[in-house]
Amino acid sequence: MAGRTGSRWRDDGSRRSARRSLRNRQIRPHADDFIRCLAGPGRTGHRSAGRRIHYDLRQLAVVIHHQCSAGDRRLRLRASAGAEDADVDSPDLDWLGVLLTCFGLGGLIYAGSLVSQPATPWISVAIIGSTSVVLLVGTVRHLLRAPDPLLDLRLLGIRTFRVAIGSGSLSRMALNAVPFLLPLLFENIFGWSPVKSGSIVLFVFVGNIGIKPATSFLINRFGFRTVLLAAGVGLAASLVCAGVVSKNTPIIIIIIITLFSGVARSVGGTSYTTLIFCDVADSQMSHANTLAATCQQLSLGLGVCIATIALRLGTPIGNWLPGQPTAKTAYLVAFLLMALLPLGGIVGVLLMPRDAGDAARRRAVSPASGTVRSTGVTPETGVTRDDSTDRA
Repeated sequence: MAGRTGSRWRDDGSRRSARRSLRNRQIRPHADDFIRCLAGPGRTGHRSAGRRIHYDLRQLAVVIHHQCSAGDRRLRLRASAGAEDADVDSPDLDWLGVLLTCFGLGGLIYAGSLVSQPATPWISVAIIGSTSVVLLVGTVRHLLRAPDPLLDLRLLGIRTFRVAIGSGSLSRMALNAVPFLLPLLFENIFGWSPVKSGSIVLFVFVGNIGIKPATSFLINRFGFRTVLLAAGVGLAASLVCAGVVSKNTPIIIIIIITLFSGVARSVGGTSYTTLIFCDVADSQMSHANTLAATCQQLSLGLGVCIATIALRLGTPIGNWLPGQPTAKTAYLVAFLLMALLPLGGIVGVLLMPRDAGDAARRRAVSPASGTVRSTGVTPETGVTRDDSTDRA
């Protein structure tokens, strides 16, 4: 009995530690976004965008380094365990995939940073951008044909995984652009101070955290497909509303828009994070986790990059709009262009069956064992909960 009690205590302690770790990983990005918003980008928006994009380039390098280190740790663990077939079962690192991925994605993001400059070197953008596209095409061909690729793109054959990666990345690009564009709009156009603009953007994260207790209920009650459709439409609507506000708009209306944007951000993010592993087999979980983590980091960097390009294109596009263009017109165009991203993600969600992801939300009864298996989504971590009880 004592042994069982001690083992149960250790298991409970490890579960609590895992939940705390997952919760910290989920809250930390929101805290970092809030600190950036409260600090304010100042009146040199393009220079701030360049610093942010270079930071994302470093983040991309960190992701690749993490994958290489993880593979090296797995090899050392297998060797230390005394596995006789360690050389056979442990594949070599896909160095060609590492080089193609790093140079392709790094060049693409760097080309985007060049577009955001006031005097854009279009020749350099064309050369670097076209070279990066060619490298990425070669990367995809290599990853699909390699026996042990750096990123297993064959997992995209799983429908829920493919939708969570594709539509989730588009949605994540849009939601990450909100804390970047709103402070620029408030400070450069409205003339607000960094403290005032950061305080208003704070309500994005108030809505983000406030809806968390209801996220599991919404998913379990309405299903992933309905919740993701509502979150995508809500995020696009909040971006459009943020683009049409003006300096004369009552501040309470702006607060409501930012609050609603945070709600859509939280519900969509939690739903995509939970859906991504619903139909992935245990044997594929390691590759799926690697691909999901890489796509999430990449979408965060590309979100700011695309928002910067959209803001840059706002001036020439605004000249074609009816009426006299103003400095606010560029931000209107940028928000409208960013609203197209979650709308594009809705297309993938619409193609999902209505029962997609139900394994993570319905109560399943095993007739053979008489066991009731209750599954659901925990709002704190965005992962599935699995509890089994004996009906007898």
